[in-house]
Amino acid sequence: MITRQALGRIAQLGDLYDAHTDCFCVRSLFNSHLPENTIRLTNTPKTACEYVIQDSISEKLKKLEVEAELKASILSGTIEVNRHGKYLSTNDSTAKETSTTLISKMLTKHEAIKIDNKEVVSLLSPDVVRNTPNATHVVVEIQWGAVAIATLKCKNEENKNKTDVETALKAELACLEIGAKGRGSISNSSTSKLHGFQFEFHADVVPDGDHLPQDVDQGREFMGKLPAHVANANGGKGVPIRYTLMPLSEIKTHLGNIESSDRIVNSIDEDTINKIVRIFDKMNESMHPKHGIDFVSFNEQYLKERVSKFCSYKEINILILGETGVGKSTWINGFANYLTFQTLKEAEKAAKKGKLIYLVPSKFTITDSNYNPKMIEVGEAENESFQVGESCTQEPRSYVFNIGERMIRLIDTPGIGDCRGLDQDALNFSSILRYIAQIPKIHGICILLKPNNSRLNIIFKYCINELLTHLHVSAAENIAFCFTNARSTFYRPGDTLPALKRFLKDLKSNTGVEIAVNEGTIYCMDNESFRFLCCSHKGEKFTKEECKNFEQSWTQSVKETKRLLKHFEMDVKPHTVGKTVSLNEARTLILTLAKPLTDITQNIQDNIAAINAEEEKIKELDLHSIDLQKNLMIPQISFKIKQLDHPRTVCTGIDCIDTETLPDLGVTKTIYKTICHDPCHCCPGNVISETVPNPALQKCNSLNNRVEKYREGQKTINEICAKFGAFLKEHSILPYNDAIEDYLKFDIGKLKRQSNRTGSSEILQKVERLEEQLRQYKETKSLLDQNMQSGAMKKVEAAEIKKMQEQLEQLELTGKETKKLFDATVYGQQTNFCYKEIHFDYSQYRRHRSFFQEP
Repeated sequence: MITRQALGRIAQLGDLYDAHTDCFCVRSLFNSHLPENTIRLTNTPKTACEYVIQDSISEKLKKLEVEAELKASILSGTIEVNRHGKYLSTNDSTAKETSTTLISKMLTKHEAIKIDNKEVVSLLSPDVVRNTPNATHVVVEIQWGAVAIATLKCKNEENKNKTDVETALKAELACLEIGAKGRGSISNSSTSKLHGFQFEFHADVVPDGDHLPQDVDQGREFMGKLPAHVANANGGKGVPIRYTLMPLSEIKTHLGNIESSDRIVNSIDEDTINKIVRIFDKMNESMHPKHGIDFVSFNEQYLKERVSKFCSYKEINILILGETGVGKSTWINGFANYLTFQTLKEAEKAAKKGKLIYLVPSKFTITDSNYNPKMIEVGEAENESFQVGESCTQEPRSYVFNIGERMIRLIDTPGIGDCRGLDQDALNFSSILRYIAQIPKIHGICILLKPNNSRLNIIFKYCINELLTHLHVSAAENIAFCFTNARSTFYRPGDTLPALKRFLKDLKSNTGVEIAVNEGTIYCMDNESFRFLCCSHKGEKFTKEECKNFEQSWTQSVKETKRLLKHFEMDVKPHTVGKTVSLNEARTLILTLAKPLTDITQNIQDNIAAINAEEEKIKELDLHSIDLQKNLMIPQISFKIKQLDHPRTVCTGIDCIDTETLPDLGVTKTIYKTICHDPCHCCPGNVISETVPNPALQKCNSLNNRVEKYREGQKTINEICAKFGAFLKEHSILPYNDAIEDYLKFDIGKLKRQSNRTGSSEILQKVERLEEQLRQYKETKSLLDQNMQSGAMKKVEAAEIKKMQEQLEQLELTGKETKKLFDATVYGQQTNFCYKEIHFDYSQYRRHRSFFQEP
């Protein structure tokens, strides 16, 4: 729960609130008004008055009990306050002024929603929450009443004692206090002893037609009537004074499947805000006229000293990749805890205080001391799926925390090898690439592996290939291999290492890209020590020997984690993400164009063959036969003839003509709807008009030019395809994943065996889809192989790929068809993207270092 002072802002029970901006969302969580029996109403009659002598910003905020986050919003100007809240925007007193302020707060009633009431739950509207993505909280309590604030400010021109002036002002305001509390009589004391004073008044409750008091006498009268004004407002409640807000996450079980990752709100440290407020006070003070009109620059040496004390966090971004089930989420939790707690005992103490770090929700099953399965679950599963076989992490997300002067960003990603198939893997990688496009540089790429894979089985090879296929060749030196659960292999890579070395040796042999396997790129950690901590925190008991083993595991994991961080920070240059993103954009474009270009190439060859066949037909025609056929025709009907000013050529193909039958006569007339050339002056020599077929057309320049244009277009397509292949070969670690074929065959075989046992038609449909996918993969692979071979000596950059696409779409005879086929291929592939990042507040685990320490 959090509270927010109303400061003249009006809201109702159930209204949604955005704690990021400190603004109400103007929407209610409930789909209708709450019944009276669902609201707890308590009378809280109380009137309190307080004087403010120092009218600095910090003192005003303090007296109005403004919360730290709301202070920041007010100072930054992101919210607008009203009624008594306008007191915060009044000018401070100058050196020659003395001011005193009376703050009178009257409380009347307190309202609270019975949030667990079944009737309340039934009125919740999940649709409103989904349609209000910025909402983080809901108003569940309101403290009603009214606040009135009167300020007297006096110019001390006679240099009187400031304390005496303050006493006089306070005495003048005392009559207002008496009226507010409704006790005693109000005197008509005069302010004649005070010269040049200024009176300001702010209040929540002002009857219609009335105005705020303009002087002390009107203020006395108003304060005497204040209780009556409040009694007439909102059924005697007055106006909202303070709101209590509940996070939406606390009622998410009643709201269904809503995205709540962006609704996380981190509290602002009170000390930090107070320092900022003091800076604003100094700024206000420096603006006073007493400083004169001259500009006095800051002392340069003093400025350098202050700037040198500023601490700029060094950002380290680490991308985490691995096959489904390797333990990425648990590894991330362990990583943060290993950097925070040096020993297991420190972590256990923190766990007892509820300060164990759960960046990512984790869920696993253990066997307790009675050999019964026990589910251990930590964290809140907002981005996790615990369905068997599916990647637990559903979409990329960053977890950010500070260690010393470094800001660590761990980028969690969906696992590769999802049981939902290659299409899901493709979607996962697409989301990963769009996500990291928001980050300029990545310092490390951790590929998580299990230490006991003795052979390069199909799934293992597929997962590694799929990872390397999407990385730019320059990212090779940023890759590190992290082995999870390494306690079982004595904190060494185990049987996986020889298989990995063979794989990387073949990679270097085939592509020339070397990924080092040595002490600098191999790291062995153990997720079990973190799991032990989770189990212990949940009450599970372990023997001393087991605790000793886990303590050793923790120590080793801390050592390896620090070594890994140092490697990424000191030993390698950050990888420019734009290179990997550009590579994959170009790859997507190339693979998308592969099928349309194949179709266009076939179409070109078919058209050339068709034109050549027509030329042969014309050569074989017997003109005598044509004349005889013409003489045998008996004219019976006359037609209206339209004389053309120029010859034109028409097509007599079956698709280019229509026929019409004349009524009652049974005579048909051919309509030439496709005009090839109009006018037509392309044929040399004499061409006999109205002759079909026409032998002279075999010398038609247009037909010959068309063949030539088809051939030129084919040449351009071949050259561009070769450049595509050269680009992939030069810039990617792997041009394509050559393990997909085996992976698909493996899945197809497994499904066929299931189908033979069950006879399921649904499984047979899956087999057909996978076989079609395999056919398409083989076709694409064949094209890429041909293109890479023919483009071996060409050098192509990512920026040229898009230009090549435009060049293909501008070809005279096939350009339009290429664009249509390309657009049809990419249709429906666009998906919405939301960049999600969770910042972990590390301050509760360490002492703050201030950026604003005095020298």
